[in-house]
Amino acid sequence: RRTVVMGTLWGIVGLACVSLWDNTGSVAQMLWGAAVMWLVLKILEIISRGDLGAGDVSLGPLLGLFTGWLALERVFIAVVAAFFIGGLFAIALVTLGRASRRTFIAFGPFLVLGAFVGVLR
Repeated sequence: RRTVVMGTLWGIVGLACVSLWDNTGSVAQMLWGAAVMWLVLKILEIISRGDLGAGDVSLGPLLGLFTGWLALERVFIAVVAAFFIGGLFAIALVTLGRASRRTFIAFGPFLVLGAFVGVLR
């Protein structure tokens, strides 16, 4: 958890410095991206009664920071892509008999893949 917090802080500092020279994104846009990602994942953590872990909720703002730097729409693309890719993976595991409907699957890798899709959009 400490690593994610430090990564987020250094990410904010780094992207703030880059945004001084590059007109791609603003600091406010980055912070909105982080806030949106945190809010979506926090609501899902509450609704799922802890099935979505605190690590995912901590990782989300860092990814929202970077995707939000490009454009706020990319944050939404990242979230949707993460759930789509994670859902396809879970369906494949259940279909192949490798997992049941109650098997816990780490969501962090899918958040990272979703952010990657959001950046490449």
